[in-house]
Amino acid sequence: MGIHIDTGKLAVRLLARYLHLTKRDVGKDAVLRKKGVKLSVEVYDIEEAGRLCILRVKAPFGIVRSEAVVISANKRDMPLFNADWFSIFGRETQICELYDVQTAPYPQERLDEFGRIKERDSAIKDMETEPHWYDDLLYPCSYHKKGGASERFTDAVFAYLRTYIAQLSSAPECDPLAKQEKINEFAERLLAEEGPAVSMIKGTFGDEAAETIIVGYMYGNI
Repeated sequence: MGIHIDTGKLAVRLLARYLHLTKRDVGKDAVLRKKGVKLSVEVYDIEEAGRLCILRVKAPFGIVRSEAVVISANKRDMPLFNADWFSIFGRETQICELYDVQTAPYPQERLDEFGRIKERDSAIKDMETEPHWYDDLLYPCSYHKKGGASERFTDAVFAYLRTYIAQLSSAPECDPLAKQEKINEFAERLLAEEGPAVSMIKGTFGDEAAETIIVGYMYGNI
């Protein structure tokens, strides 16, 4: 197993090649500690597109580590992008997801670019998941793999990020208020119906912190 590459730093570096980033001051929320768990939060405004949020979680002794990278584009009519990496007792999971929150249908040929990346790792077992409320919004070209090597996962997330950011830089503009409304609907339902990451944040840091992080920082409502 190789060394995991920090997905957040990779996203910042790739975005800065094409677009203008400004890091936000999130004050005391930059680092939260409770019950032995450390959660760090970074937020960037993408001048031409929307918002980048990076979350990193580390449990005692590094037994559990995770990263989440969310690109929420309310100025360009792009899918919502989410990349999650988990390491639990050294066993890794990599997720790269695209969600249908556009104001107009997204071109299939652009989605096919992600599908080809997913196909490269067809030999790696897909992560088994339960049905979720957001399944109808999740594009089939999304990537859910468990137990692969760091090098394969790093290559995959790099390819997804590079493709997404290249598409973002040339995507059509849209009404920011209409697009943000759709993103807010997604974020608020995610907060209400939860998922593993949301449940962890709520259970460790409380409902108020979870709302600030999920609805505010991750999906651009602050």
